[in-house]
Amino acid sequence: MRRGGAGEVLRRRSPWRAPARTALAAGRGYLRRSRPYRILGLVLFLAFAVAAEQWLETRASGPSMRKMTIVAAGESGEYAGATWRLTRLGPGSARRTVPLPDDAVVVYAGLTVTPHDAAASDRIEACVLRAVDGRGRAWGPASVLIAASGRGADSATGCYRPTDGYEREPIPAGRSQRILTAFLVPKDVLPDLAVRVLVRGAAPTYLQFEL
Repeated sequence: MRRGGAGEVLRRRSPWRAPARTALAAGRGYLRRSRPYRILGLVLFLAFAVAAEQWLETRASGPSMRKMTIVAAGESGEYAGATWRLTRLGPGSARRTVPLPDDAVVVYAGLTVTPHDAAASDRIEACVLRAVDGRGRAWGPASVLIAASGRGADSATGCYRPTDGYEREPIPAGRSQRILTAFLVPKDVLPDLAVRVLVRGAAPTYLQFEL
């Protein structure tokens, strides 16, 4: 540092300032240019993770887990230590306050399930219900905001026994439980619609009811 005229203080410019600014600008430019590649890498990583998980589940399940049992309308099927029966499958009304797409319809599937023992009661409690068509497309249960109320206090939307409030408990062994689940599906799949029941770890993989 030196003094100029009239007491002016002059600062010497650091010889490192310009190179530092240049390096910083280059770094920012690199980050901007590499951003699309970083996003693409993240997308590819997530896709690989999902595929790997599905592959591992397939290997763990074994060949028998890729099979299914088809049950005709009006008949009962044995699966995951319980007896299952389809009692209803058809379109129904939705809540009046919820507008639906013009090409969609609410379908209600009714089932009864009777676990044979306590182990089966616990096992089927986390069952998965799906509406499927002949092309392999599947739809999960509709939101409670779509399904009409009035299914009855003794009916459940899944493989459990409803209790007061929002509590649930396993279905007692030897007791039949009614299930009524709503699905929002395209109207054109109605003639080819079926109901699929999946219990993780059960063989065959799932039970399918067809009309």
